[in-house]
Amino acid sequence: MLIHVNGTDHEVAPGDWETLAELLRDRLGLTGTKVICGTGACGACAVSVDGKVRAACLVRAASVAGKQVRTIEGVAVDGRLSPVQRALVEADAIQCGYCTPGMVMAIEAACGRGRGEPSTADAGIAARLAGNLCRCGTYPRIMAALRADAGGGSSAGRVDAVAKVTGAACYSTDVRYDGQLDGVIVRSTVPHAIVENLDLAPALALPGVHGAIRLLPPDGLIRYTGQEIAAIAADDLATAQRAAEAVQLSYRTLDAVIESAAARQDGAEILYKGRSDRPPQADEGSLMPVGRQGNVWGPARTAGRRRAARRRVSAAARRAGDVVVQGVWHSAKQTHTAMEPHSCVAAWQGDRLIVHMSTQAVRRMARYIARRWELQEDQVEVHAEFVGGAFGAKQELSPETVAAIELARACGRPTRVVLSRLEELSVGGYRPGSTVELTLAVAADRSITALTARAWSDAGCAVSTNVARQLRGVYPKALRDLSDFSVVTNAPPGKPFRGPGGPPAYWALEQAVDEAAGRLGVDPVELRRGWDRDPVRKGLYDWAVQQTPWAERDSTSTGRWRRGWGFAIASWHHYVQTDSIVDVSCQDGVVTVKVATQDIGTGTRTLLADTVRGLLDVPQDRIRVHVGDSRLPRGPFSAGSSATTSLVPAAVAASTELRSQLAAFATREFGLLEVVPAAELLRHRGGALTWADVLDAGPSLSVRGRRPRDRGGYRFPSFLLRGFAIGRATPSAAQVVEVLVDTELGRIKVERVFCGVAAGRVFTPTMAASQCQGAVIQALGMVLAEEQRVDPVTGLVTTTDFGGYVIPRLADTPDIAVSFLPGGFDHVAQGGAGLAEIAVLPLAPAVGNAVFAATGKRPYSMPIPPAFALGRTP
Repeated sequence: MLIHVNGTDHEVAPGDWETLAELLRDRLGLTGTKVICGTGACGACAVSVDGKVRAACLVRAASVAGKQVRTIEGVAVDGRLSPVQRALVEADAIQCGYCTPGMVMAIEAACGRGRGEPSTADAGIAARLAGNLCRCGTYPRIMAALRADAGGGSSAGRVDAVAKVTGAACYSTDVRYDGQLDGVIVRSTVPHAIVENLDLAPALALPGVHGAIRLLPPDGLIRYTGQEIAAIAADDLATAQRAAEAVQLSYRTLDAVIESAAARQDGAEILYKGRSDRPPQADEGSLMPVGRQGNVWGPARTAGRRRAARRRVSAAARRAGDVVVQGVWHSAKQTHTAMEPHSCVAAWQGDRLIVHMSTQAVRRMARYIARRWELQEDQVEVHAEFVGGAFGAKQELSPETVAAIELARACGRPTRVVLSRLEELSVGGYRPGSTVELTLAVAADRSITALTARAWSDAGCAVSTNVARQLRGVYPKALRDLSDFSVVTNAPPGKPFRGPGGPPAYWALEQAVDEAAGRLGVDPVELRRGWDRDPVRKGLYDWAVQQTPWAERDSTSTGRWRRGWGFAIASWHHYVQTDSIVDVSCQDGVVTVKVATQDIGTGTRTLLADTVRGLLDVPQDRIRVHVGDSRLPRGPFSAGSSATTSLVPAAVAASTELRSQLAAFATREFGLLEVVPAAELLRHRGGALTWADVLDAGPSLSVRGRRPRDRGGYRFPSFLLRGFAIGRATPSAAQVVEVLVDTELGRIKVERVFCGVAAGRVFTPTMAASQCQGAVIQALGMVLAEEQRVDPVTGLVTTTDFGGYVIPRLADTPDIAVSFLPGGFDHVAQGGAGLAEIAVLPLAPAVGNAVFAATGKRPYSMPIPPAFALGRTP
């Protein structure tokens, strides 16, 4: 048939069930059209068919014969961005960029092509874009672009923005080698069993199938429904899926414990029995608990005066005038579900292995892969040119990568394995669920006296002991008794998720503080201010009172519509990867920055370019930034809000040295006297030269910068925490939230969020604000909607698409104002700490406190069920 795509005719013969998305991506190479959900619910595959926007994953390829199809690659004309694309770039309405092409296509359709600048006052624009999802949370910036408020951003935007708005950015899912095969994973259909027979021969006998491998552990033990059993590689995905269905296997089923409560009961099946039989970890940098009783691992205790804390609680309960707040707070499992699924393309070239993968750690993965396959590190290349989001789920060597590498070796051809959205939502990772028993004692004079917390985490067949320990650093006057436990079950393993352990910890603590303030009849902000010794956080209390509507708040608790205001504060760790290196060089008039890190949507490329330009002012088009390649100088993996604070000081050191060497070169080349190098110009006795002038003279120089040590050192060195050092700084955030509760329909609407962040110097304010807004939106989903649900009998995850697992959409997004408080981190190299995680922590308890202010009822479970607003939940 003949198909017209972006003004070009193509003669193709589509398969019977081939979708338009498959044809565009796999046969025409138009990979800007992304497939995220496969059900038309996310908007990423939006294309125009005869002028109407369509979900290409739902359109049969054969149905577009003779029709005009326009993809993201056809929006920019002669290299000129459309008004929509330009507005998104200028408003910094881009993070990872995986959903961006679909956003562009939908906005083009909603605003009308050819109408000039995409400015609209139409209040229904959010509803018209309801079919487009963004897990990074770029919605506020998208709305700013549509309202023609784009002038607040850099006119140049992110250095990779054009690639993302035009569909040119190449993600691991887009990589295609000649002769490349597609692989699928065969998964368990039962939660606990021994595989007694696995027969791959029927699958291998099918035409187009080239190889199959076993992924089971040697003992054949299945621990959860969806566990990897085998993998099949074939000419195309459809053939591989048919082959997977042909695999024959039989199980000897074992008793399963799917739910945490069942796993804790006497007589429950013990999942890990021997000393060497240990579960994986679901946290970043936490130590494995040494004790266990049945399926309960722990306690993992934080050093403190535990007995004294318990005695103080008992004394406060007996003493008139003291306040003791006790409660049990629950948090559901929250799925990462990054827009780009876990994916890997592996290609063996002799004794060398090239791997393209969606990862947070290119350098680390190269090391792990070399170790597993008994290679030298220089025999392994790991590439992640663009990464479509991660949020903590892509730090480790995961099964799809193992499958792709093994299949590529077995078949002798490059092989791609990409998780479906069902797999992503089932086994791709989630924030562990938790139960926190917390007691807070406050004396009659309003001083905090004791805090006890016991946290039980549910990370499936993994362990997580990182909730109660998050309460070590806040309100330091209190004696503490903090214990973490982890209950293992026959469910998929959890993984670290943005601020691991923090959200459930602060969900409990900050609501307990709010309860204490209410009983004492004191302003919640002022009560916290009296307890807090941290000078950085002191500024956040001033900000809340002076720069937000907190002081004039008006809560209403009668009638159908009830309005409430809430406040919460939280702190995170100053993680640093102290061994980070950045190379900066110049040649042929261009400055090049190289480091083996990756940009997962946080703007690492732009951060590095801006850092160099801050010390060596040259046009943006003269700076090249190379990341996403394990062969480059050692850089940080993206976790723990550590990448920026690890990279910038190293980049500053390298740029400063390069500037000195360029000044010495210019002195020799031009015979200059009294040379004084500055960021803007190279000044000398006779005047000044621009750095572009110096580069034009043809110097060829290369320098290497290492991250200097923070003044005063670190609380914990990196060798104790898997590459992280914990610095002597406490990044913190406070949030003031306004909610509107509809007591007839059971809806809780967060209308406004004021987010104050104290993390020292902010290196790229526009991108930093975007990161904080995205964190707020992810936390909004956590507190109001998101919950991974598992069938208690079969172990099947039942929230397997965006209909069952609901993440925030553009219409759900409140107004989010972000303020940065400068200073307080002078001892940190370059004066700034990470902020991607602290902004996620206060939102849930602030919403809980606001809901209480509006309704007089305290929410103890998140997500807060709609029935709560109807008065049906205590």
